[in-house]
Amino acid sequence: MRAACCARWCQCGLRANQDGRNGRGDRTARAIGELVKRAIIAQIAKCTGHDSHDLARFHRQKRQAANVDARLLASRTANSGVERLAAFVEAWGNYIPEIHGVARALIEMQDSDDAAKLAWADRMSGLRQGFEAAIRALEEDGKLSADYSAKEATDLLSSLLSVQTWEQLTQTCGWSQRQFVDHAKAMALKLFVAA
Repeated sequence: MRAACCARWCQCGLRANQDGRNGRGDRTARAIGELVKRAIIAQIAKCTGHDSHDLARFHRQKRQAANVDARLLASRTANSGVERLAAFVEAWGNYIPEIHGVARALIEMQDSDDAAKLAWADRMSGLRQGFEAAIRALEEDGKLSADYSAKEATDLLSSLLSVQTWEQLTQTCGWSQRQFVDHAKAMALKLFVAA
């Protein structure tokens, strides 16, 4: 019974999500697809008797499958702090839509589920290290704006590129993914690179 329940949820959700992604649907279809994806995650956990530990494991597996190390290669091998910052913003900004469903589920569950809270905190800690590395590279090059300490710049950069900011701009305001990444990169460079 549980397997059949989960299978029905998956088929329904995947169909709705696919309609939103392949251009057959409009913004409403995409929004419904995201809602269904979140419901699928919750329903699968409920159907199988698993909890958010499984969501955390799924998120890690999705991260590995997305080959995050390859995505971050340009940032990690950049020749300057400015290049590293731009490459990191590009990599993370383009990764957000891929992990959005799981990220949203963990964000929503963290107030009522300690495992979800720990999983999300773990992911955000790792991400913050990436933001900090980009800012420190600017600082080491003598290119960090005097307007910000490294900590302040890291705080602002992580807020600028948060899942919630991505949602606001792409889903509420209607920005394209390219607009989000291009504007986030331009803002980061204007804010944090010394003139």
